[in-house]
Amino acid sequence: MSLDHDFLLVDRDADGDGDLSRFINDPRSLHLHDDIIRYMYDTLLWIPCYNPSRRESCMGFNMWGETILEQPGALIAHHIFLSWANLFAMGPTEIELQGNFDLDRERHQRFTLHRDECNATLRELAEYALKIHHAQGKLFLYHFGV
Repeated sequence: MSLDHDFLLVDRDADGDGDLSRFINDPRSLHLHDDIIRYMYDTLLWIPCYNPSRRESCMGFNMWGETILEQPGALIAHHIFLSWANLFAMGPTEIELQGNFDLDRERHQRFTLHRDECNATLRELAEYALKIHHAQGKLFLYHFGV
C-alpha cells in the first residue's frame, strides 16, 4: 500500500471531469508522502476544497480518498505550498522532522524529508494552484489521499 498522496492537474476540456476514479494512479500525478502531508496538515485545513465522494465543500485535503481543489481555494493553496517550499529550502539536504506519536515507545516518531525533491513538488503544486486560480474554472487539482 502506497503512503503517498497523489495530485493531478486536470484540464476539464482535455481530460473531462466525469468519472474521477480514472485519475487514480495517473502517471502524470505529483506525489507527497503521507508523513509530509501530516506535518503540514494544520495549514492545509485553511484551503477551501470539495469532497466529490460526499458532494460537499470541505476545508483541506482528505487524508483518505478524493478531494478537488478549484478556483475558490487555489490562491490560498498557492501561498501555502509556496510557503512550505520556501521554509524547507532553508533546511539541510536531509531534513529530519517529528512524525506521529508512537504509543508503544511513548515518543514521537521521526522521518526524513529529502529537501530538494519535496521542494520541487511543493513548488509545482504552488504553480498548479496559481494556474487554477487564473483558469476561470477550466482547471482543477485532483487529490487522492492514502
